[in-house]
Amino acid sequence: MSFCLRRLASERNFAVMGSKYYTQYNEVHVYMDSNGRSLIGHLQETFSLQFATMVVQKGSFLLDKFNGLISRVTEAGLINMWWEDVKHIKTL
Repeated sequence: MSFCLRRLASERNFAVMGSKYYTQYNEVHVYMDSNGRSLIGHLQETFSLQFATMVVQKGSFLLDKFNGLISRVTEAGLINMWWEDVKHIKTL
């Protein structure tokens, strides 16, 4: 994927479908011009979703606590806020 992104940023003659987060992270870290503009173009369509999972033992007393915490963090928009912070720090 690194080779593909490097070619996309330099030659701009083909397209790559890849992970949103991997691409955005590398974009702000590596593929910006001297004016802070991205060297990679993006489509707005979602082609696939990425799910994060955590396995707990069946009947674990932690399951309800984890589910509640994950729901609150997601509904509060903290995941997107943290992601934007990571990208901002990498840009700096």
